[in-house]
Amino acid sequence: MTTQAEALDRLIAAVDAGNADDSPKGEWPLRRFLEAFPGSSGEYIRAADAYRGSLDAAKALHDALLPGWGFSVHEDSAEVEDDHAVGPFYDHIGGDPARAWLLAILRAYRGTLE
Repeated sequence: MTTQAEALDRLIAAVDAGNADDSPKGEWPLRRFLEAFPGSSGEYIRAADAYRGSLDAAKALHDALLPGWGFSVHEDSAEVEDDHAVGPFYDHIGGDPARAWLLAILRAYRGTLE
């Protein structure tokens, strides 16, 4: 059995590599997202939609996972920051602000689990 932290680590690596929807043949394409957010109330869907380019989904995920955290999203990068967190968490992905924001969110949220 994997922990949520381990599943988040795998999801972060897959999102960063750009192959988060590349599940093995015959498996549900959102498997990595679902494993990272077991029993969630839609976080895995928001994360998957952000991965596919939805800034609205990234904002909803940010609000759900990092309430009170600030954010800054640009054309090709994103940053999330909390006054009490080690960070900020910043990611740069050329031409895909939603995916950059998703990575920043996932990394920041992963840090809250420790």
